[in-house]
Amino acid sequence: MTIAAKLYYDDYNQECWAQVYRMVRDFLDVSHENITKFYGFYNPKELFVLWEYAENGSLYDYIHNSGRTHSFELLTNYMYQCAKGLAYLHGRQPQILQRKLRTSKLLLSKNYSLLKICDAPHSHMKSIYIRRISPYDAPEVITRSGYDENSETFSFGIVLWEVMAQKDPFVNWRYKGPHTDNRQDINEIKNFETSAQIKQLIELCWKWEQSERPLMKSLEDKLFNLTLYMKGMYSNVDSSAIELKKVLGQGSFGKVFEAFWSGMTVAVKRISYDDEKCKQVIDKEARFLSTVRHDNIIKLYGISHDTSPLGKRMLLLMEYAENGSLEAYIHSGRDFAYEDLLNLMRQCVKGLAYLHGSQPSIMHRDVKTANMVLTDDYSILKICDFGLVKSVASKNTELIGSIPYRAPEIYNTKEYDEKCDVYSFGIVLWEVMSQKKPFENCNIVNIMNQVLLQKKRPDIDAINSHKRYNHIKTIITSCWKEDPKARPSMKYLKL
Repeated sequence: MTIAAKLYYDDYNQECWAQVYRMVRDFLDVSHENITKFYGFYNPKELFVLWEYAENGSLYDYIHNSGRTHSFELLTNYMYQCAKGLAYLHGRQPQILQRKLRTSKLLLSKNYSLLKICDAPHSHMKSIYIRRISPYDAPEVITRSGYDENSETFSFGIVLWEVMAQKDPFVNWRYKGPHTDNRQDINEIKNFETSAQIKQLIELCWKWEQSERPLMKSLEDKLFNLTLYMKGMYSNVDSSAIELKKVLGQGSFGKVFEAFWSGMTVAVKRISYDDEKCKQVIDKEARFLSTVRHDNIIKLYGISHDTSPLGKRMLLLMEYAENGSLEAYIHSGRDFAYEDLLNLMRQCVKGLAYLHGSQPSIMHRDVKTANMVLTDDYSILKICDFGLVKSVASKNTELIGSIPYRAPEIYNTKEYDEKCDVYSFGIVLWEVMSQKKPFENCNIVNIMNQVLLQKKRPDIDAINSHKRYNHIKTIITSCWKEDPKARPSMKYLKL
């Protein structure tokens, strides 16, 4: 078979030779898929250490010199494998530290799918020989204050930055002194959907205080969850790993919390259920959300079964939207620019069109401003709360949807299709552009009577203060037409 042979030159002194032999001894029983295998050593006059051969070369060359386009899913998977290998080494007794973590020390094999850490780790080396300061080095290493697993976490953060930014950390890097920030620009991590989570992990690794950096096992778990998400899967989460913060909202289903999990802020929807059938419905919501990949649809990160003695509860871990609901924003009394409101509604159209265009077609069934949330300084809209989603292949047997937004045909047929979502969107568009609540100060019976029997809709002239209001009014009235077939499809709706 083909192997790799590393030559240790004879300029090592006696102490260094002894350390190398101890390293070889420690490495004899190391066995992990993400660590290169040790086969033995040969010492006629010079010491050769024999290692597993990785036919696809180093991660450094693959990232910087191959000329290939790298998917972020693949890059995240590489870093998960790296964290997994390091966590294994750190968990051994005695603990093994790699000490020179670089992308050049990470090798690829099996057609670039498998990552292996190479260049023998050391468990006994007490001194640190720094030939030159490197951007991979933790502050305490540069000042020669010591090296432990937290120092390796710092280096891992630099490698994570390098891989996800696909930039060489040595380029334009200059050592500024032991007490200054020598780290790279975190904003180079961009243009992919998990960039915020990756940035959070990197910044945790880069903490100045060693004790504040996460353990490698924790990083392994966080990156594993990200790889699952990027594959369109949701993971089962240990409820003890979720730290619930403040309550964001409450409804008949339960509560929504701001929470901290896997190094990031998330929204947790805690749902109580009484029987297995209810649990199956919630599981269906989770499975649905795990397949949805759109900028204007809230993301699902995981699901957890709470073992609380208070009753059967399930936790859905979802993307956190820091700016709250569209409903609260619209009715906050602020002054809004016409184009800003229109931009939010265009995003809503895109999200609903994505749902309706899936195979099979998916309906939200509770479209309203309370089920739309905002992020990025109120500029990005995301549709949320899919507790009522259902495939178009099925028939509804209940009166679902919130009363002011409910299409009139639901009362008669008790069936729901995508044109019911279109009707609800028409009400939402009216609400946003008028900044008034639909059917305000009317009770449920009154609203049902007006919509179903009198065929009334909210006052269309309430949006006359906007320029181009005639165009918006035309779209709104087409969406809430009595005949569902006369309503436009979200795919062709142009604002």
